[in-house]
Parts: sequence; structure tokens; C-alpha cells
Amino acid sequence: MKSLQIQDHKIFMQQFLLSGRFDSFELVSAQVTTFCTFKIDGSFLPGYLPAESSEEPESSEFAPWKEIRSHVLALVRGTSKPYSMRFVLRLSRENTEKVLENTGSSLSPDDIGGLYLNISYSRGAKDTLPEETITCVTGTSLKTFSPDKRLEHQWDDLAMKFFRKAGIPVSEMC
Repeated sequence: MKSLQIQDHKIFMQQFLLSGRFDSFELVSAQVTTFCTFKIDGSFLPGYLPAESSEEPESSEFAPWKEIRSHVLALVRGTSKPYSMRFVLRLSRENTEKVLENTGSSLSPDDIGGLYLNISYSRGAKDTLPEETITCVTGTSLKTFSPDKRLEHQWDDLAMKFFRKAGIPVSEMC
């Protein structure tokens, strides 16, 4: 698990909300606070998306971020920035299996609950000077106990590379 501080908020928000950079993730949950708090449960309901929409995931528990991104963008667009936002994203199963293959770990895909990015945005309280912060915490969930930490370390390293490749400057928090 790594805790990362996003250094350039504008670049991050452009990549997160306006590009397809995070489309390899599924949305587990989201909470956006503007004039009120909007909560999104990312549990996927198969068969709802129209045929012209991108393909539905075959066995996904959660909705693809690319299907929800425009709805979140509609919530945050306006003259004022949101007070806070929290997102829990999980790497798609297909990409999780690719990460696992590259670790040389003895774990099987069925042993993995998910590889997560937990993103938090805050601009401070209403009555204080707004200090914007964006943090991202990586997480690995296993369905079984394993002393093998290669997958966790690989995921932490890949998250750093992901941000670097996207041009999003980050620093590791202690």
C-alpha cells in the first residue's frame, strides 16, 4: 500500500474526468459533495446499458469507470469546485490477471479480491481558506492469506508508473 500526494490537480482532473486514462478501472463507489452529497454505488446491473454503448463486462461486479465518468463530470461542473470527492476504483479483472502473471506469484486469479486506487479530493471547509489536496492510496485485496507480497509490491510500482506515464506528478507520502 502506498499513499500518494497528487502535485498538479488540474492535470489529474483532466486525466481522471476528461480522458480515457482511467478506463481500465471499475467504480466500486463514489461520493461527491457540492451543494449536497451525491453517493454512487458502482454495483453493476447487467443488461441496462444500451446496445450502442461500449461492451458490458462479462462477469464484472462493478460498473466500468468509462460508463460513469460523464455522470461524475456533470456533478462537478459549475462555477464552484466540489468540497470533496472520494472514489474507490478497482482494476478490471482482465488487467488484474495481467499484473498477476508478471509477478511470478503463486497466487491464482481467484485468490485476488482486487487491486484498488482510493482517490480523495478535498478543498477544505466552507469557512476556511480552501486548501486543495488530492491523495491516492493503492490497495490490494486477497481472498486468502498469503505471505507472498510480490503482487502488492508490483501493484504499488505499477500505480506509480501509471501516474508518471499519464504525466501526473505525484509524491509518496510517509
